[in-house]
Amino acid sequence: MLLPLDSPHWHDLTACWSAERAIELLRQIVSTGRLGEAWDQLHEEITHQGSVYGVTSAALPHLIRLAPSLTPVEQHNLWIEIGLLITAGADSFDGKEPVPGMQETLTQSLRDAEPIALQAFLDSPSLDASDASYLALACVALSGHTVGRAIWEFLAPGDGYVRLKCSECDADECDVDGFGDPVRPPCAPPPVPALTPRARPEWARVPTDLPPGFEGFSAVARAVADAGLPGQAPAAAVWCLVAAMVASKGDLPWARTLLRLTGHFRCGTCGSVQPIATMLDHAPVDSLGSSQPDTAAPPAMGSPEMADPDPATVADEAGFKPAPGDSVSAVQITLRPVQVPGDVQIPARCEALVTMPDGRLDARVPWLDKLRDGRTLLATGHADGAVHLRHPLSRNSFGELWRREGQPVAGMAFGQDLVVVYGSLDVDVWSPIAVSGERSSMAPKAEYLHANGHRHIVAVCVATDLGYRKPILLADRNGTVSMWETFGVRLGDPLPPDPRHREVFAIAASAGFVVTASRADANLRIWQPLSGMCSLMPLEAAPQWLNFTGDTLTIGLTTGPVSFSVR
Repeated sequence: MLLPLDSPHWHDLTACWSAERAIELLRQIVSTGRLGEAWDQLHEEITHQGSVYGVTSAALPHLIRLAPSLTPVEQHNLWIEIGLLITAGADSFDGKEPVPGMQETLTQSLRDAEPIALQAFLDSPSLDASDASYLALACVALSGHTVGRAIWEFLAPGDGYVRLKCSECDADECDVDGFGDPVRPPCAPPPVPALTPRARPEWARVPTDLPPGFEGFSAVARAVADAGLPGQAPAAAVWCLVAAMVASKGDLPWARTLLRLTGHFRCGTCGSVQPIATMLDHAPVDSLGSSQPDTAAPPAMGSPEMADPDPATVADEAGFKPAPGDSVSAVQITLRPVQVPGDVQIPARCEALVTMPDGRLDARVPWLDKLRDGRTLLATGHADGAVHLRHPLSRNSFGELWRREGQPVAGMAFGQDLVVVYGSLDVDVWSPIAVSGERSSMAPKAEYLHANGHRHIVAVCVATDLGYRKPILLADRNGTVSMWETFGVRLGDPLPPDPRHREVFAIAASAGFVVTASRADANLRIWQPLSGMCSLMPLEAAPQWLNFTGDTLTIGLTTGPVSFSVR
């Protein structure tokens, strides 16, 4: 039974603040046929901090009936919100329906909503990455599959984190990064499932063609879609479909990241290895529709750790041969030779110019506070692990900022903050405006760096033109490159190693390009993070240093410097 909007039984239902106010706002929405300001106010009554109410469940059939008349943007917002509401428990009156038949009406309305929401997704020519993720997961939630619960994870590009729960131990929950897979390389597809078809032919129309190199994932996504996304579909297989849906809206890098959720993860506390897809279970309730969860809600997990899989085992197990560009598009990027700039300077890997703030901060370090007058200083890193601030011309030291005993400084860079690396997994970040004068406690953590494939970080640079606020780029000796905010949030997928680009020692970035240099293989690796393109460029001699001046890349070779334009 659809509860009439003038029924006195609305007053028998719970709301966050006022059932009377909720029904009045719902009447406004239904009478105008638009969401508008009334929707924002109704939202405050039907959900609060993951909780839903009786009035929420009673309102859903009215909102679903209204959906086809809304604008595309309104439909997207509504379906995403309905996905959040039903995974929070609004798909059931829990035996407390004020009028018999309301649960049956609600269940049928949600069943009818699934193809309408899916059509709204298909009709959208493009969506930004976040909307595409949420709308796809809302459709999955309406299908009744447990993967829809991940809509509460708020997966979005730039966040860089996902919460997992370990089912084997009682470790405290934490945010983990990297989506590291200790069983097989990232992007190895799960097996194509054999599924019992479900009577939802609309899913067969969902695009499942991922880019070349991801055909295995496309086959899994197609199998799930053709079966109508049945409740017994393995969670990893459903993530293949979600990633394909996101890719169909034009965001391939984010689709690639979502594919990491089909892999495995090792709990840093108990060491157990589990599928990531079954560790994502963050709906505010324990059940969803008529589907059964893949596992019982497990305890939380600790810090991440990514194992080093044996390459032979990995190749046999996943049909994967390690190759460059596994998570990027390997293409040939051609650089145009140009005349070497006359004023080119060899970059100092363990020095960086630091711009001090203009104005005293009453800091607890008097000598440091005296330097805060807008001047430019020279930061230097030393073999004994010390970092100093010096006069840029005389090189006289004003004082020691900090020291890591036994860890020689390997590289330094300055954007808004000073970043220092040591050839290990330690990364230090220091802000010139730090009142205490101490290093930041929010620098990228060693366990997160390890989960992203780092083992020995040997170089760092700052980029200003990659669509973010001066991110830092960390280069590993093994060729892994990752991009981070200085406060510890990863930006996008890391660039994996390439066996043809070994013993990396330097990194530089400008004009949308990131370049690393290998002495062992006498080549450069050129990466465009925003497009995912990557290429190797052979050199006639071993490189000694890299330097970007605008869009001109200069490489110091044993035979002399050469320059290229990257435009």
